[in-house]
This record gives sequence, structure tokens and C-alpha cells, in this order.
Amino acid sequence: MSNETEIKLSKNFSKAVAGKRITHAYYDESTGMPVIMLDNETAIFIQSDDEGNGAGVPVHVSGDSGKQKETGMWGIGR
Repeated sequence: MSNETEIKLSKNFSKAVAGKRITHAYYDESTGMPVIMLDNETAIFIQSDDEGNGAGVPVHVSGDSGKQKETGMWGIGR
């Protein structure tokens, strides 16, 4: 992943979650991932990485079921 792509992902993630308040936090029973719900009815999942293994990566999920958009911090800080 190029440095330019990493910077874009970081900015997109920051824009999606900055200033939001946490309303609820829990472990999803089906995946075992921590979930942080935000006040705009979006969520942050902490998954192993973009492929589900390795170090923790935050992924912001928004949108209705079936039309969800994911913005993650994949590759940031390598």
C-alpha cells in the first residue's frame, strides 16, 4: 500500500469519527470483535486487520444493511 493511500485512509477514517460521541460499547458474540457505537448510529469495529489477522485495526461502518460503507485505518503506522 502506498504512503499516499495510507494518508487518504487515515484522513477518511478521522473525518468519519472525529467529534462523535460513544453511546455503547460491547463484544459482538458472532465475531468476537469489540464494537463501539457512535451517536450518529454508525459503528467502529476493532478487527485483527483488513484480512482478519495480525494487529488490531479500527474500521468505521456506516449505512443501512446491504449498503454499508467501511472506512478503515489499514496499513497506517507500518
